[in-house]
Amino acid sequence: IWYKNEQRLTDYYRFSQSYRNLTFTARSEDTGRYSCAVRGNQHLVSPAVTLSVRCVKVEMKSNTVSEGVRVTLTCKITCTDLTGSQTFIWYKNGQYLSHTTQKYQNHDLQFIASSGDAGSYSCAVSGHENLPSPAVTLYAPKNTSVSVPPPGEIVEGKSVTLTCSSDANPPVQSYTWYKNNKPVSSETGGPEDSYTIKSITLQDAVEYICAAQNRIGIKISPPKR
Repeated sequence: IWYKNEQRLTDYYRFSQSYRNLTFTARSEDTGRYSCAVRGNQHLVSPAVTLSVRCVKVEMKSNTVSEGVRVTLTCKITCTDLTGSQTFIWYKNGQYLSHTTQKYQNHDLQFIASSGDAGSYSCAVSGHENLPSPAVTLYAPKNTSVSVPPPGEIVEGKSVTLTCSSDANPPVQSYTWYKNNKPVSSETGGPEDSYTIKSITLQDAVEYICAAQNRIGIKISPPKR
C-alpha cells in the first residue's frame, strides 16, 4: 500500500502499484513525501522519502564560440502537465534576472559571452517558482596544469610530449603553449592540448606554460620545467 503525504494513493489509473513498485509519469503535482506499508499491517508504515519533481531544465547550444559571441540558454518543460503557453523566469546564482538586466524572450536567455557571465543559471515556470530547474554552471577554465613524463622517461634525442589539462564549462575552445614565455606550436602537429618536441636536447630544459580558453575566459597554468 502506498501513501503520499500520509494519504493513501487511490488513483490507480495514474499510479501503477505492482508488488513493491510504484510507477507513474511524473508531474509537478507529484512532489511530496512517499511511504508504503504491507497490506494487513497498515500500522507499520515505512519512513517517508521526499520526491522533488523537476519540471524544467536548462539546455545550452553546443556550438563552439568565442568570447564576444552570443550565447543562448533555453528553458525546456519536461512535465506533461505544464505543456502549452507558459511564462518563464530566469535566475543567475539564485538571483532573479529581470528583463532589464539580461535580454531574454520567455524560454530563451541570450547574452554576449564575457568573463562576467560566469555563474549558475536556472529557470522556472511562472506560478511554479518552487520547482526550479537544476542549475547549469558556466565558468572559465580552472585547474589548468602541464604534465610531463617522469625524468627517467626523458632521453636526449627522443620525442617528448607535454600535456595540458583544464576544467571548464563550456569546454575549452583553444590551448596556447609558451616556451620561456614565447608562444610555440607542437613540432608534430596533433591536438592543441599537447606539445611535442621531436628530438629533445638540453636547450629544451626550460619553463613551459599552457593557456586554456573557452567562451567565458582564460586560465594560464603554473610554469613547468
